[in-house]
Amino acid sequence: MTLESEINSLLQDATEAKRVPGIAAIALDKQGNVLYKGAYGSARDINDASTPNMTTSTPILAWSLTKLVTSIAALQLLETGQLSSLDDPVEKYVAHFAEIQALDGWTSDGEPICRAPRTKVTVRHLLTHTSGLGYDFLNEDVKKWYAWRERTQGIKRTGRKVDDFKAPFTFEAGTKWEYGMNTDWVGLVVQAITGLDLDDYFLKNIFQPLGLTKTGGDWRVGAAETVNHFRGADGSLSPIPPQPKEESSPGDFRSPGGHYLVSTAEEYAQILLVVLNGGTHPTSNVQILKPETVQEYLYTDQIPQIIGPEGSKYVGVIKTTIPSISDSGELLPGVRKGWTAGLMYNIDDNPGGRKAGSGAWAGLSNHYYWVDPASGKLGLVMTSIFPFMDKEVLNLFDRFEKVVYKS
Repeated sequence: MTLESEINSLLQDATEAKRVPGIAAIALDKQGNVLYKGAYGSARDINDASTPNMTTSTPILAWSLTKLVTSIAALQLLETGQLSSLDDPVEKYVAHFAEIQALDGWTSDGEPICRAPRTKVTVRHLLTHTSGLGYDFLNEDVKKWYAWRERTQGIKRTGRKVDDFKAPFTFEAGTKWEYGMNTDWVGLVVQAITGLDLDDYFLKNIFQPLGLTKTGGDWRVGAAETVNHFRGADGSLSPIPPQPKEESSPGDFRSPGGHYLVSTAEEYAQILLVVLNGGTHPTSNVQILKPETVQEYLYTDQIPQIIGPEGSKYVGVIKTTIPSISDSGELLPGVRKGWTAGLMYNIDDNPGGRKAGSGAWAGLSNHYYWVDPASGKLGLVMTSIFPFMDKEVLNLFDRFEKVVYKS
């Protein structure tokens, strides 16, 4: 059985059995040769055969696949000296970041007890998710803070104002790794340094040079053409009705660096291909980062002093507080992991798959990718399922990776 036929069978079986609605997958080698490219299932409604099929060129909300692009932008500014050091305090560039308090507990009446943080948060802390900022769907204190704010101030968690990103720190910077609302602030740093909206910066310095025309904010490239699905307790999937788009107003945070991009599997794979090749695209020879920058910041663990030489037991571990948004689980279970300035970093080989020194991450509607410089391979799957950490998709991604390496 060839690699293509084996993966085709894997994805086709999953969509025909309605274990996933639609799924796109791509694997490339370091030269940009296609090892696999294919898609199956519905882009919009698993229960309606008349709706469009998923393709590798279907625009999809990329969610946290945005984070790597924001990290690339910050590293570009580091190369040019516009960002003088990753160890600069964030407030040097975004003054109101200094308004964020540290959480010291709760009163008996459910009021937050806050104080000034003891450590200045740096750009490096943000890039490595060691700042103390969390997500409400992964941290009980952040979830409780959003509930308190809505109860006392009427401000919902879904707002898009900059102040919606000012939940308190839940630990002192540099003492722990916890996935959270860090890269959004990196985006604000990029905007403050360049004077450009983040999407405009991406367009000029990343997307246009790489020839990407379907990647960007939905106001520029058009809305995603997929509909998210929710997996019920019985394992069945149903489309999530589209939510009305909020009207924008002054003060809106239009391009949060953590999750706003629309892209396609084909185009996002080109970004990963550049990262795989040390910052230069292998066929167009467009360079967006220097090889030494990629090696030092994207393929070198940035947090060994926090996780220890043996790797972390909690990097890549997801513990949900809002089960409708995310399940609990672990990426690469049993593999020691660290974190770079933009990627989860596996310290060990993934048995049957990517080698030690690879980078990876994910997007909320169950997108997953890896880039492996040792083997010269990358892989990406994109789908449209909530909650995050869906076991069906994680199993498909793992099997997809193992087929790519077996061949």
